[in-house]
Amino acid sequence: MENVVLENIEQFEKSLMWYKMGADFADAMHLAVCEKATLHTFDHKFCKKARELNMAPNIKIVVAK
Repeated sequence: MENVVLENIEQFEKSLMWYKMGADFADAMHLAVCEKATLHTFDHKFCKKARELNMAPNIKIVVAK
């Protein structure tokens, strides 16, 4: 598309690959952007899926108190 500019094609490609494997696209984008940083989330379902797909470098589930 003419009007679309991607800041980081590698992160986009990784997100798209994970999406094709069954991950939610927005979650995959967040994880890809984190790169080596730990992604903190309340989303247990996403963490489980990320681990199943072996796409999780570092994810930590945050438990609300």
